[in-house]
Amino acid sequence: VLCVLRDWRVDGQGNFLPFITREGAGRAGSFGDLRTTNLQIAPSIDVPAVADIRLRIANLDPTRNGEIGIDGAEAFVVAIDGNAVTPFPLSSWRLGPAMRLELCIRTPQAGGVFRLLDYFSAQPITLAAFNASGAARRLGPLSSEKLAPVRISEPDIANAVLHEMELSASAVATEYADLAPIVLPDGRVINLLDSLCTSAETLWAIDGRTWPEQGHENAPPPILRFARGETAYIEFFNSSRYPHPMHLHGHSFKVLSASELQRPVHWADTVLVMPDERVRIAFVADNPGNWMLHCHIIEHQDTGMMAWFQVA
Repeated sequence: VLCVLRDWRVDGQGNFLPFITREGAGRAGSFGDLRTTNLQIAPSIDVPAVADIRLRIANLDPTRNGEIGIDGAEAFVVAIDGNAVTPFPLSSWRLGPAMRLELCIRTPQAGGVFRLLDYFSAQPITLAAFNASGAARRLGPLSSEKLAPVRISEPDIANAVLHEMELSASAVATEYADLAPIVLPDGRVINLLDSLCTSAETLWAIDGRTWPEQGHENAPPPILRFARGETAYIEFFNSSRYPHPMHLHGHSFKVLSASELQRPVHWADTVLVMPDERVRIAFVADNPGNWMLHCHIIEHQDTGMMAWFQVA
């Protein structure tokens, strides 16, 4: 069962409001007041009774960091960002933009109802309700085995160099001298702005550096360089007042430790870094290329919190 979470900013007549605002960009983002699951408001979903079902939750919202929980049924986390984990009971899970969570739900008897909730609110918000029906299907206790082994190379922490990357507010754009244009293999030059990361304002930085205000036509230098096969060992430190879901392209990483949110060691491609939190991640840089690193609150990315790293 798939549940896609997305908010919408609309006015009283159903017209879309601006997706990006100056105030929101400088804070936790511009939140929508119309919350949907699978493009519906708190939909009712039929599921088999007394069964073990797999519920995949994907946060496609550009802003909202929820605290996901289940009320009315046993729930176990079985995968994070598509990477299997040894099942463990779900109490709640902070799910930021671009993050995914897969649960095994032990559904109730026929006629029973359980709910997908967001607890990060003055009152819990029902995102979806699930109605159990039909004959019992469950045959025994929940298996303690992973869905499938994670086939990702283990990082060599003992021989790795730790890179601290501060996530901070910044009203001053980084000055990059003589940035060369991006030239494609066929000789064409990228000289047109796209709709992402072309803000005329700078509000955020990674490790004291901001993405150039002019957009993508002149890329800054890479923030990190790794040799192919090298272990990348990074500590994010969030010195700002707002959370940042940090996302890497091209690699999954191992979340090793966090100073605020309690979570097991696991593989992911996005990790939520809370205010004043330190989160350590590591991965083997085995995928050659130039890869983005950015906050997945789109307004933060759009106003400076983006960089790239090189694997060669």
